[in-house]
Amino acid sequence: MKFSSAKLRIWLRAFHLLGMMPLGLVIYTGLDHPGILLQLVQFVVFPGFAVTGLIMWQMPRLNKWLHQRG
Repeated sequence: MKFSSAKLRIWLRAFHLLGMMPLGLVIYTGLDHPGILLQLVQFVVFPGFAVTGLIMWQMPRLNKWLHQRG
């Protein structure tokens, strides 16, 4: 499945916006006990932000590498 750069940016932005909801809940509600929301943020949302942030940052280099392989 191929994505254009514009379509990929739309999907990554959507992920970031949806991911901010549980992160905002954890930060602004002051949840200080381990629960499913806190674990979701720690193991899914935050690592997802890191990966998608790296993808957006390195997208030109990643595209160049993928086109050379294909």
